[in-house]
Amino acid sequence: MRVYLVRHGQSTENVADLLQRMERDAFRSYLEDSRHATLTPLGLEQARAVALRPQAQGLTDLYARPFLRARP
Repeated sequence: MRVYLVRHGQSTENVADLLQRMERDAFRSYLEDSRHATLTPLGLEQARAVALRPQAQGLTDLYARPFLRARP
């Protein structure tokens, strides 16, 4: 059995400035909000570039996280 891991394309959270310091509660809130981050235009291009690969590889099962950016 082979397992392929594919990360979502660039999201709005990926390009956010994460070098800032924040309190624990603010960070937890940030993580919760990141579940709803969408893909940037570049992220959409990246996702389209790999969209047909699973079928071409003969894969039969595909699992994705429930995040908005990971949905087809």
